Amino acid sequence: FAAAQAAELIVMGRGSGRTWRDTFLGSTAERVMRTARLPVLAVRLAPRGPYHQPAMAIDLDEAAPRVVDWLLRLVPPPRPRLEVLHAFRAPFENLLYPSLPREDLEERRAELRHDASIQLAGILTQALARAGLAPGEIRWKVHVRHGSARTVIAKAVKQSQFDLLVLGTHG
Repeated sequence: FAAAQAAELIVMGRGSGRTWRDTFLGSTAERVMRTARLPVLAVRLAPRGPYHQPAMAIDLDEAAPRVVDWLLRLVPPPRPRLEVLHAFRAPFENLLYPSLPREDLEERRAELRHDASIQLAGILTQALARAGLAPGEIRWKVHVRHGSARTVIAKAVKQSQFDLLVLGTHG
């Protein structure tokens, strides 16, 4: 239906409860997110007004520029500070580094954090250029954390007062 209407975005509400079927197969919203060829906005709670503390969680992949573009579209000017979350892990960290001294492991993580920060800066700068915005027009606060995206993002959301989280998926 969305494709037939030439929609740019699918907005879906999340159901209040989960049935046994949803536990194993996923909700309708989750299935649409996995299969849609359009961006999907899943809304759990009704907005109480303009977004004051928006955040986005991005990976360093081909979806990242689209996630930034959608955040800029969903939060119109004047924009509050935009939080950027990125989780990283060293590939095969548990297998490659079991005998590595703690200091060396922390040094490697610092290198990966630095590299990710540089790549994120490039993604954000390019997004501003695509949107026709000057670099100083948006205030970003970038959080680059070690760990799995699943746990890092969930922890950040739980500890924050974000009223919007925009993220992309590998699916």
